[in-house]
Amino acid sequence: MADQGVSPNIITYGTVIKAYCSANRLDQAFAVLEEMQKSTSLHPDEVTYNTLLDGCARYGLFDRGLEVLADMRRAGVPPSNYTLSVIAKLANRSKKPKKAFEMVDTLRKEFGLKLNMHVYNNLIHAATCDSNMMKAQEVFGTMLDERVRPDGRTYTLLLRFCITQKAAVPATALLRTAFGLKHQKEDLVKTGSEDSLHPLLVKALLRSCHWAAAPLRGNSALQEEVIQDTFDFLSRSLDSSGVPKLLADVQKSLPSLKLPKSTTSRIFAKP
Repeated sequence: MADQGVSPNIITYGTVIKAYCSANRLDQAFAVLEEMQKSTSLHPDEVTYNTLLDGCARYGLFDRGLEVLADMRRAGVPPSNYTLSVIAKLANRSKKPKKAFEMVDTLRKEFGLKLNMHVYNNLIHAATCDSNMMKAQEVFGTMLDERVRPDGRTYTLLLRFCITQKAAVPATALLRTAFGLKHQKEDLVKTGSEDSLHPLLVKALLRSCHWAAAPLRGNSALQEEVIQDTFDFLSRSLDSSGVPKLLADVQKSLPSLKLPKSTTSRIFAKP
């Protein structure tokens, strides 16, 4: 292009930078950025900075990602929700999950951003990486309070985390929410329970949350495998008296759901 007198624009440079980031050639990606800044009158835009941030996040280069963010701020390029999502991903991949909350909250306040589903999902992921059940519930409760609709990934992250943490009460509440089912206060507030719900989440769930049901079809759907694994976990919990009714309610919305015989036998064997 250069030999033929065609001048590359910001999209051209951005595409080359993205290609280097995808190939784990970050040094060359930054070299292209430096060349663009020195040899042309072009300035990096939000897409360019986000591409470099995502490259740093993909390979867990935390300090280098912070440098990109600092350059972005010095250039006066405001971050978007996509930037915040990548920032949370950067902290997660760099094994600094607590930093995800700190950085996202700082940028949210500074630029007046309303977090979207993707940012919330990455914050939930950060809480699970930090093995913090209450924080994961708090983030989900805030998400519902802000009326941001969850997707299949939201529920997958939370339900898988409940299974690994052996948290039956949150798993039951989440499964009911995923299918738009109503909640009873006595089921959400269980005195003395070791896996109790976060107060913010209880408050959100006691409102009508039918709009927060998980999609059951399409790329963002909650997969049946996750539902099956959750019922299998609940069938093994000490208190599974409400599980048969929950299963019946879920199968009304998802008639195709089939559980292994071992799971159903445990569910219906208990009083």
